[in-house]
Order: sequence, then structure tokens, then C-alpha cells
Amino acid sequence: IFICNIILGRFDIDQVQAGFISINNAATHCVDQLLKGWTLVHTINNGPECIFQFSDTYVLRARTRVRVYSNKAENIGNSAVASTRLIASSIPVWTSTNQGDNVKIVLLDDKGINRAQYSETWQ
Repeated sequence: IFICNIILGRFDIDQVQAGFISINNAATHCVDQLLKGWTLVHTINNGPECIFQFSDTYVLRARTRVRVYSNKAENIGNSAVASTRLIASSIPVWTSTNQGDNVKIVLLDDKGINRAQYSETWQ
């Protein structure tokens, strides 16, 4: 497996598993980020895009992370911390284990600017 995690500023996509991914706001100066209009775009083998859009009121606090679960994820966890757990109803899995598959996940802001990117290729 070849993995490439591109960090473009203070956000990164990590902990990529079939059931969930994490987005980290690594802001060092306590900068919370309103994710109104932000999207995650997921593709496998340059196929159709699966898109998750953050709610207009979702704020990713500085130095915190949010897990975005696939729609088939199990063990989503404690609902008491629901602000750190979201569900992408259009995405069945975040990654693949099929040889030759290319997986790409991109975090786009409200202007369509790439803020973080993750890709993996199974070889």
C-alpha cells in the first residue's frame, strides 16, 4: 500500500479506515473553523464522486479532530460527544483493500480550495 497524506495548512486527514476518517484542525493559535460550505470528496479509481457536506453550523475547534463515519460503520461510539462524530450517509466505506485500487479523499473549503488531501494505492 502506498499512502500520501498532503497537509495544506492547518488541516489534515488521518486515521483513514474503512469505517471512518479523522479531520484534524492543527491550528496552533486557537483558531476555530466554521465548516459552512466545506465538503469531503471521496473517489475510488477516479470513479463517481461521493460527497459529504458539513452542516452550516459545524465548527471544528482548534487543536481538535472530528471523525466522519461511513454509512456502514459499526461502533460509532458515545453519543455524548456527538460533535466529534459525524456520519457521511453517501459514503459506504472510506478505503479499499482491493489490489490496484486508488482511493482519494479531498477536503474542500467553501470556495472550492483544497485544504487537505489523502490518497492511497493498493499494490
